[in-house]
Formats: sequence, structure tokens, C-alpha cells
Amino acid sequence: MTTAPESEPPALRFMTTRELLVHRRLAQRALRRRRTPDQATAMLARIEAELARRRDGRMARAAAKVPPLYPGWDKDAL
Repeated sequence: MTTAPESEPPALRFMTTRELLVHRRLAQRALRRRRTPDQATAMLARIEAELARRRDGRMARAAAKVPPLYPGWDKDAL
């Protein structure tokens, strides 16, 4: 098992997507109210990165299941 470098914050893989969305909303609210803006901005960046990572994985898995439009035809011939 590899460990993350000290400068990089740990990933938020242990949180569910719903929890990430709730915490994103809380961080946005903290920013609006100007409470701990540095921490809220950092947390928002981490949450957005984790959500994007999950979204990319979902799209990649979904794209792998899409059947070809014209079976038997070479993709470059179209």
C-alpha cells in the first residue's frame, strides 16, 4: 500500500457521494458567511476533485458497456 506525500491531503474515498454533497453545501455556506474561508476553499477543492474522480470513473464504466453502432464495421471506415 502506498502512502500519499505529506503535502498532499488524504483522499476522501471513505465518504459516500451523498456525504460529499452535504459537506460541499456546508463549505459553500461557510464561504458565503465568510467563516474560515481558507479552510472552506481548501475543502471545496478536495470535494470537487473527489466528485470529479468518481464521475469520470462512472462515465468510463458506462462507456465500456455501450455496444457499437454498426457491428462488423471498422470504426475508421465510417
